[in-house]
Amino acid sequence: EARALGDNPNKKANRDRLSKIEMTETQAEKLSQHRYANHIKTLIKKNPQVDWVTLPANVRTAVFDMAYNIGPEFMTRKKNPFDKFKLGLGNKQKNIPPNIPTLVKEIIDSDYYRDQVGNRAQKNIDTLQSK
Repeated sequence: EARALGDNPNKKANRDRLSKIEMTETQAEKLSQHRYANHIKTLIKKNPQVDWVTLPANVRTAVFDMAYNIGPEFMTRKKNPFDKFKLGLGNKQKNIPPNIPTLVKEIIDSDYYRDQVGNRAQKNIDTLQSK
């Protein structure tokens, strides 16, 4: 039943239908894993300039978490895009490496940090700054 709702449970119609579906904890975990994988796949597809393979693990961890929580198109959406964040991830065609200070600054300068996710944004900043 959940698969038929598509990949976006945040749409009101899908959210209403999802709330009526009873599922076990195992099924909920599988749905979450499917959504996570789909978000990461979309993020990578929409940002081909990023060298995802050689990106440091701490950067991938933070960016993948952001994509899962605020949407896989958070760097390419029309409203409130994280344009400079995307630049901070580097560019494999231009041989530009990732820039952690730019990534951190863009998170701090966002509604994501100020209003949307409580301390989750700070945890991603801490992850970015870890080695």
